[in-house]
Amino acid sequence: MNELINRRFRVFVYGTLKSGEYNNGHLSGSILCGNSEVKGYSMFNISWHTIKDFLTGETVYSGFPLVVKDDSNTETIKGQVYNIDFTTLKNLDNLESNGIMYNRELITVDGLPTYIYVYNRPLNYCKENYIAIDNGVFKGIR
Repeated sequence: MNELINRRFRVFVYGTLKSGEYNNGHLSGSILCGNSEVKGYSMFNISWHTIKDFLTGETVYSGFPLVVKDDSNTETIKGQVYNIDFTTLKNLDNLESNGIMYNRELITVDGLPTYIYVYNRPLNYCKENYIAIDNGVFKGIR
């Protein structure tokens, strides 16, 4: 257990955990490694509506995003990679309801092992019930 407590982990975040978004405080004390992209996923928003930011004209979302495995999608999901400690990893597992709503999966991002939280429902369910974010960029209401 002590080995895990002293380890650092990489996590790819694509939604409300990104810098500037409302859940980013859960990553305080973590190291932002930079922006990155992943392929092989589709992004959706759990929301009842989208709106246009009246200053920028950008689409913003009132809910939160999710990604599901989709090998047929050629677009990338845009996000950020953080270097986090064990306590933060466990806190993110709790926030994301790891094993219930999301599954924490190990993927390769920028050539390094990195965790990502993937929604725990099939792709077809998401296509039928949620708003697709086709450009792979989540921007929440602030």
